[in-house]
Amino acid sequence: METETTSPIWLLVVVLIASVAMAEGGLELEIVARDRDELHEIRLAREGDHFHVILTNAVDHELRIWEEWNSWGWACLFFEVLDEDGSIAEEIRRDQPRCWTVKFPSWQTLEPGESWVFDVTLDPTEWGHDLCGGPNTLFIRPVYEVPADDQTAEHGIITGRFEGEPLEVTIHYYLEEELPLQTNSSGQRESRSKNAGLFLVQRCVDRLSAGLS
Repeated sequence: METETTSPIWLLVVVLIASVAMAEGGLELEIVARDRDELHEIRLAREGDHFHVILTNAVDHELRIWEEWNSWGWACLFFEVLDEDGSIAEEIRRDQPRCWTVKFPSWQTLEPGESWVFDVTLDPTEWGHDLCGGPNTLFIRPVYEVPADDQTAEHGIITGRFEGEPLEVTIHYYLEEELPLQTNSSGQRESRSKNAGLFLVQRCVDRLSAGLS
């Protein structure tokens, strides 16, 4: 009676293909926003408003990612605003001018299954976007992208483009008169006119005014 055997070469090929497929998965992304009555909310122009993006190592070996504080990792995370048909209507990138007083490459090492949490404020002094003026409800997709270069090769940083699932969110923005008062150093209550969030508020006012004129 003949028995069928599997060639070690074929086994090796199968193992290699599986390893490549796992490596291509690389990183997984997920947006975690304020959840109220099953509605995901992102609030803008209020102090402390933020949401999170969770970046997880989805392979069976450690991965290195750039740290967020330096110029290599500062803009790796961005968002795509999607139309109803899934096409990209706008990109939200951390592309506002920034002065780097200290700059050197550094990284975080993620073990298999380990996550890194980004605290995102969409501060308009850092992020370029035009979310005011509607629509208030939209789909956004998180993207983490690292181009390959000499630095990534030297330090073993993961490269490529990794996308999360789009999330339907409700964007809340506030006009200047809706912003809460805060206490200044003299103990007086004043508006947050010096807060960075007012830059976004002013853009909202400008757009709304233009629409009414």
